Amino acid sequence: MKNLREIVCMVTVTTILLTLTACDGVSRLRSFFHPDESPQGLEGSTSLNLEITPAVDLNIFLDGELVAHASPYAARFLPAGPHRLLIEAKGYHPFSLVLNLNEEQALEFPVSLRPMTKDTKVSPPAQGSGGPALGPDIKPARIAVQSALQIAPTIDGQPIEAGQELKRTWGNIAAGTFSVTYRYDQFGRLEIALPGYAARWVVNDKEVEPGSTHPFYEGKLVISEERAKETPRSLTLVRQ
Repeated sequence: MKNLREIVCMVTVTTILLTLTACDGVSRLRSFFHPDESPQGLEGSTSLNLEITPAVDLNIFLDGELVAHASPYAARFLPAGPHRLLIEAKGYHPFSLVLNLNEEQALEFPVSLRPMTKDTKVSPPAQGSGGPALGPDIKPARIAVQSALQIAPTIDGQPIEAGQELKRTWGNIAAGTFSVTYRYDQFGRLEIALPGYAARWVVNDKEVEPGSTHPFYEGKLVISEERAKETPRSLTLVRQ
């Protein structure tokens, strides 16, 4: 029986190795066991390596998806073409960049976030911030945003007073510096993603993990954040 298990194990490993090719096989095998380094899957030939300062308590977004919270960050096997990078950290100015990666290009560079000073005024994102416009096959969700922070809520950096359609593939909903990310999946279903920093997060009276994603198909989504020695914050989203 022991010999049989060893034979099955060797056949399985051999099968995995034969599906990978030449030098690229080692990298793809590493990605198989380290999916955090290949958020876009295994279909592309490009890669991205970042050394970020500060190195912890980060929100790293790639193409609108929250992919990591610490440096160094590596993304493998990205498809060639444009990619949107956004890096955020509390107390620092955000860093954003649009990359255009060529086939088999490996891009590596450092990023040093610039600290905010006491006199720094946090400006809302520029008009039109967020992902690309929705295709004609997806009906935009319409939501209303309520906040107990006495700060006018915004969607993609633009103030809103009543319900508003989410017409981009991804973006953010915020009240001041407190924000969450919205995005549509490949079937046009709306999802809300929480920031990844450490805090006690509660969604509709249920405690959830930082950085977790929640479907928002109908009704109401009440999102609360609690951190030590800070005033609790909350957002209420209503699907209309």
